[in-house]
Amino acid sequence: MSEDIQHALESSIVGPLVEDGLMDVAEYSIDEVFNNEIIKQIPIVKAVIGAIQTGINIHDRLFLKKIVAFLVGINHISEKQRKKVIDKINSSKKYRMKVGEKLLYIIDKCDDYTNAENIAKLFSAMVKGDISYEQYLEASRIISRISTDELDLFIQSHGSSFDDGVFDFLYTGLVTAEYEKPDVEVVKHEQCDWKDPPDYYDAEVHGGEIKFYPTEIGDVVIKVFGSEDKRKR
Repeated sequence: MSEDIQHALESSIVGPLVEDGLMDVAEYSIDEVFNNEIIKQIPIVKAVIGAIQTGINIHDRLFLKKIVAFLVGINHISEKQRKKVIDKINSSKKYRMKVGEKLLYIIDKCDDYTNAENIAKLFSAMVKGDISYEQYLEASRIISRISTDELDLFIQSHGSSFDDGVFDFLYTGLVTAEYEKPDVEVVKHEQCDWKDPPDYYDAEVHGGEIKFYPTEIGDVVIKVFGSEDKRKR
């Protein structure tokens, strides 16, 4: 991944995002994003367009739209707040990879710009201190691999009966399953009257069901996206 691209993304995150030019990405085609003169003032957009035009094989125009979608999603966070958090992470010896470089890999794995918007929501929650940087990274890894429809289904399933319709989420890391050990009770039925059958034993089984629970990261995702789902209803 080009260091110029990485630095351009970090500069875009901590700098002004040309608010008047940032729009609902869904309303613009890829070509319109590519040719928008206001959007092209943003460092990362300028860098990606330059790379595309010179033939560097890093991303295509779809990647550019995902980048813009992410920037739109964090535009409500102040520059000061963004810079403070990113500088703190970048100066920490705990992390080998800078925020900008890691974010490029995450956005690149997103299937489309709606996934990039979801990554922006996680990033915003991290900057505001609602979740940790580690939680953001792990949740982003999962969110970048599932569709927005799947994310919505996961949130909605949690809001009603979490045991219904979540089996398919076991592969994602959002859900875990626990097997409830069955309790077997042996009951003796005694003959009380000559008309009754002879003494016999019967077994009653309780439990033995599979219960589904959100994982730790599943709880993080519910925390970030759950309140938004309630607002939609």
